[in-house]
Amino acid sequence: MAKRNRPVRKPSGRRTSTLSSGAPRPQLYAETEEDERQGILHSLELLDTPSEERFDRLCRQVGEVMGAPASYISLLDRDRQWFKSTVGMGDLKETPRDGTFCDYAIRRSRPTVVLDATRDPLFSRSPYVTDGPKVRFYTGFPLWVGGQRVGTLCTLDFEPRESITEEQLEQFHELALLAQEELARPSEEQDSGDPTDGLGCVATVAFLITRIDEVLAQTADLEPSRALTLVADYASLFSEAVDRWGGRIEGIGGSEMQAVFTDQAGPSEQATRAAGCAIDIVRGATTLQRELEEDDGAIPWVAIGIHQGLALMGSIAQAEGDFLFGWGPRTTRRIAECAIGGQILASQQLLDPLGPAGLIRGELRLRLPGESGFMTLYELVGIGDFRTEAFDTEGCDDRESDL
Repeated sequence: MAKRNRPVRKPSGRRTSTLSSGAPRPQLYAETEEDERQGILHSLELLDTPSEERFDRLCRQVGEVMGAPASYISLLDRDRQWFKSTVGMGDLKETPRDGTFCDYAIRRSRPTVVLDATRDPLFSRSPYVTDGPKVRFYTGFPLWVGGQRVGTLCTLDFEPRESITEEQLEQFHELALLAQEELARPSEEQDSGDPTDGLGCVATVAFLITRIDEVLAQTADLEPSRALTLVADYASLFSEAVDRWGGRIEGIGGSEMQAVFTDQAGPSEQATRAAGCAIDIVRGATTLQRELEEDDGAIPWVAIGIHQGLALMGSIAQAEGDFLFGWGPRTTRRIAECAIGGQILASQQLLDPLGPAGLIRGELRLRLPGESGFMTLYELVGIGDFRTEAFDTEGCDDRESDL
């Protein structure tokens, strides 16, 4: 299957106010609002503190995602830009705030993407472009804590770019959200004791969420004992499928069941296992549904979302075992909410590692709440010869058809 990455081109639009270089920029806050922002920033007690591996790890990861030689987390004090973590920037710890890329980035709720600073009217006369490091490419996300933008997660290159992909921007966004959670977390929770304890790593993880709200709705018409049996049957079906495909159950409860696939063989293996598990669940649910309704054409009540993205893995605040948090699980839940009974919706990030083995029926382009830009979801109906039985697979890979 061909890559579905779409280039993200340099944004354009009108801006107000001016930089010291003479180029326009958007307004940030009134003085009272800047005071409030400063109050939140200083309450974090991170300014002028030593570097920490939890932040350094995120900077290394964003550099890998963007293929850039320099990345950093900056905190924007009233008159200075102070670096909590840097990669590829030597011993630099702070610069004056005025006129920096990050001073502009925190004035926006969206990411700032500069593909070629020499051709950008906002930055072409900046001393960081004309002199010194001669920055050409910049991407930065504002970091929010307590309702205020206190800093940025950024990456730099000294060569211009033609474009970046939606996938890169989404992964960058996920890392920025992890950085926000880390900024809000006191240092002593992360770095006490053995420095190898605590956070494990930022990893690519395949997520699967099965919605069973329709199953629960049907139990209202059944005898209590039959209702309990039906829910237990679906839970067993889910657990056995996850176990067969080498996943880990993250939770069974309420109206959804969650699993993750963290195989270290790489993203392709993770995606294959998540997709195979989803197909396995739909096949098993089809059998259950036919037994209940005595109807060979019965469509299962389960709906599944699968996605592959970044998550922070570790064992903090738990007696044993790993935990995962980040944007990946939240995105997967929103994908699952878009699916109907018997349907598996997969993100582009999940399908790309599958390659031509992933069989799809149509695509749906939508904006998910909390996401930047649009996502394209695909109805997955098979991996090679292993296919769902809920739908006829004729016409697979027809990306122009509707879901």
